[in-house]
Amino acid sequence: MLISISPEVIESLNKNEIEESVVNYLTSSLSQIIESNENMLVLRENPTAEDYYYHLLKNDRISARLREIISFLSKEYKHTSNMLEYVNRYIEITVNHTEWCEFDDKCILFLSLDYICKNDIKLQLPMKILGENDSDSEFFRDLGELYKKSIVDAANNPMYYDTLKFKIGSGGGGTIDQRIITEVFTNKEITVAISDSDIKYHGGECGTTAKNLEFGKQELINKHNMYHFETIVLKVHEKENLIKPSEYLLMGLNTQYINDYQNIENDGNLIEYLKYLDYKSGMNRYYNGLSPDKKCQYDMYYSKLETYFDNYRQFNLGRTCFSVVKVASLDLNSPDIIVSIRKELSKIFWSWGISKKSQHLSYS
Repeated sequence: MLISISPEVIESLNKNEIEESVVNYLTSSLSQIIESNENMLVLRENPTAEDYYYHLLKNDRISARLREIISFLSKEYKHTSNMLEYVNRYIEITVNHTEWCEFDDKCILFLSLDYICKNDIKLQLPMKILGENDSDSEFFRDLGELYKKSIVDAANNPMYYDTLKFKIGSGGGGTIDQRIITEVFTNKEITVAISDSDIKYHGGECGTTAKNLEFGKQELINKHNMYHFETIVLKVHEKENLIKPSEYLLMGLNTQYINDYQNIENDGNLIEYLKYLDYKSGMNRYYNGLSPDKKCQYDMYYSKLETYFDNYRQFNLGRTCFSVVKVASLDLNSPDIIVSIRKELSKIFWSWGISKKSQHLSYS
């Protein structure tokens, strides 16, 4: 993941405003980031534009090790200055600001020096992906790689990083609330947890796993005052809905209803329904279990689809449909709603995965 140092940190170091124990912890953490193969460290601001970078490098009260780190990052700035423009997720080290902030097209995790030190946050370790199971986590990791190949590399605009790095974890579905608490609170790992929504129509309820993920998020924030994580609930029913019927067909899936799904995909007025249809099991069992008021909402939403496909509730691709998926062959450039959602996720995981190979610092 990409980690930036706020200019206020440099200024406070110069003014000797940070406790020695925190400075020592920061120095060790920054060294480990640079000298590991896992993440990437940058300065947010051009060091030549402000005098306090120069003063820090001449400040004998600052350890030689820390001055070497800042000197190294200053020299790297000409290569790294554009990185923060392209990612939509990164961490910024601040003096006293800890908050998860969402802007128009990106999110920044601000972590204060005190928060990092007191909680022993493992900045040198790569982002942990916590999907519902290992294969889900690996799928989202691979989406990040797809963004690198299809968007970043294809743009012929070389960026100063080497590869993507993640740790793979399993949320265990219904126990994902406890798993994210363990990873974030107990293990101090920076984590992105992601679950299916299990929503089957627009305005419908999230499923148990998505609700449990929200419970875990609220406990981390309200009980433990923890912020070094992100939770994502898919904007589709489940990960199977991130693949279009035409793509399933091209990858070798040939089931009874594949052509019916493809006909829905081909109609620009109907493709929205592919976000919520249950590809694995169909909709009949779910529909029959709805209360009368929920059936009314459901029927209103699916009325247009039913006009064209009166038997759509029995459509399904089978429980193992996802086994044919080859992420590297997926498209990120089509303008339809499914690809747009997939591309957004791909960029998130590309951003969180950015890493730089180990670089050498002079001081030991």
